Amino acid sequence: DSLSRQAAITSWICWANASLDPICFLETPQGKVYDTGLKSPNKRIDTLDEMLSQKEFLVDGGFSLADVAVASYLLYVPQFFQ
Repeated sequence: DSLSRQAAITSWICWANASLDPICFLETPQGKVYDTGLKSPNKRIDTLDEMLSQKEFLVDGGFSLADVAVASYLLYVPQFFQ
């Protein structure tokens, strides 16, 4: 992979950890997860959805760890809140 592709992948992984976690898992001040923020409209999720409606993978060049990082949050939420 090129350095720019590696940087893009790293950026998405950081975004998933920093931005998706607090959207997907709402916590009490004590850190206990009590609900998901995905039940309400969210600009970041809408932007992600729009991006993925126009391309198959997050980073040009095919499937990458960026896709795994983002998908892991989004796929875990339905299992966590069943």
